[in-house]
Amino acid sequence: MVIAGRAETHSRMAVRPRKLLPPTRSHWGWHDGALYPMKEWEMGAEGGPKYHYQYLFAEYLAAGRTVMESNPNLPGHDNTLRFVATQFTSPRTVRATSLLCIWPYDQTQHTDFVGNMPAFCPIRTRRLPTTRRFEPIVWGSTLFPTDVWLTGDPYLKWGNFKLLVKRPWLGAVSNLNWSGQRDNWEHGRHGGASGQRYFDTTYELVPEVYVVELEPVKYHWARYGKKRIWFRPTL
Repeated sequence: MVIAGRAETHSRMAVRPRKLLPPTRSHWGWHDGALYPMKEWEMGAEGGPKYHYQYLFAEYLAAGRTVMESNPNLPGHDNTLRFVATQFTSPRTVRATSLLCIWPYDQTQHTDFVGNMPAFCPIRTRRLPTTRRFEPIVWGSTLFPTDVWLTGDPYLKWGNFKLLVKRPWLGAVSNLNWSGQRDNWEHGRHGGASGQRYFDTTYELVPEVYVVELEPVKYHWARYGKKRIWFRPTL
């Protein structure tokens, strides 16, 4: 799977730990509000693109705001932590499809997951089951909503944390991965039959990372039983 200038690799095993390699931080979002235009390519086994999507991804905090008015909390949403929305613009088959995820302030509660899907006429807007957090949103994708920023769920939905090991790690964290000189800031690509399977990526040796294992203790119907995350200490 290739998303917005970076490659993310996910296993699909139900029993073995799920490995997600990019670094993360304790706060799930980076800004009070943000909008990201995204391009996503789903690659086939032969190395060529099978699906191509374009969409907008937005995040908007209701609590812990530091810059946007009103702060620190959004009036009238005392029980809400954040809003996360996705709206597809291409291809035509999914255009105008939009998804809204509302995170509760109580991190023991499930998120509200609502979708507006023009293909499902006449009932276009419907509440989606929480199990969709462990399923792909679009055809060909191997990224689940639960995987966003490694822990895309309320924090207390996961538990049994274990620090497995501290060790060096070869990660795609170099500032050389910024492709500002290229059209639309898109990375060069190589490999596979189409020459587009992988992004051109620079890796650097991180002297020490923490490998943490966790389990979906509040998601008894989760599609996998464990997840492993590689944390890079931030100074």
